[in-house]
Amino acid sequence: MHVNLAEPVIWPEEGSLLGGGEQPIYRVGRLMHRAESALIHAASNEFGRPLALKVYRPQPMQGESPEVQWRREQQMLALVPHPQVLRLHDAFSCGNLLYLALEAADANLEGWINRHGPLDESGVRELARQLLEGLHAIHSRGIVHLDLSPVNVLVQAPAIGAESPCFKIADFGISVLLSEGVQLSRPTDHWAHLPPELLQPGSRSPTPFCDLYGLGLTLLLALRGSIPLSNALPLAVVERQVLEGVASQRAAELKPPLGLFIATLLQVRPEDRYGSALEAWRVLRDLDLG
Repeated sequence: MHVNLAEPVIWPEEGSLLGGGEQPIYRVGRLMHRAESALIHAASNEFGRPLALKVYRPQPMQGESPEVQWRREQQMLALVPHPQVLRLHDAFSCGNLLYLALEAADANLEGWINRHGPLDESGVRELARQLLEGLHAIHSRGIVHLDLSPVNVLVQAPAIGAESPCFKIADFGISVLLSEGVQLSRPTDHWAHLPPELLQPGSRSPTPFCDLYGLGLTLLLALRGSIPLSNALPLAVVERQVLEGVASQRAAELKPPLGLFIATLLQVRPEDRYGSALEAWRVLRDLDLG
């Protein structure tokens, strides 16, 4: 599918109708989130089912066209049908914009924490359990997510009879397949969320260890309400803090055993983290939180 980027961009407006692919009509709802590569709108299909519309910005991101990212995300989501991975319903173009119709959620984790406050230890443990199950499914398909963060973990309010929210891993726009042997240069933004092995200059192959580090930062924010790193700081400062293991040190100061579990995920050397999402899940299962 080719999109003419020379045409004027006509952004969807709240209340407007879009012609989709498999589902013929979507009604656009409120704008929920502005990301660098896309806008996220609430939406519904012709039967009134709540969905989310991801609208890709037309400009290239880090040298990639929006079409490349759009196709990649479709591919990755199709490979991992799992309850802890956001479900793809449809992919289509309208005008000169590309869209994904996705499973609806109430908020991303960062917004949820900002409104409701940090989770307690049992809540963080449940968050970790769900995300590790999702990561195990993702890694089992030979995928590295590469962008696991509180913004890309979505929250669905507890279903009737359930005690905990449902957490979903979203945004596979920069994910890679291990079989393709991709070499990554250091990205140009979001320094504070990069694992140490990707923060340093030079090309390298991503591994599932990168996602375990992202999980550690996500759990740290969920438990503390913040992380000790900021994208607002100069790169040199962030790089020094990350390579000194500041995040792992803060986690180790928290009440054990959960603090030590998170600290292990945040180790500077990848080989010092858990060996896999499955190994981390087994350790988590056996934690005695008292």
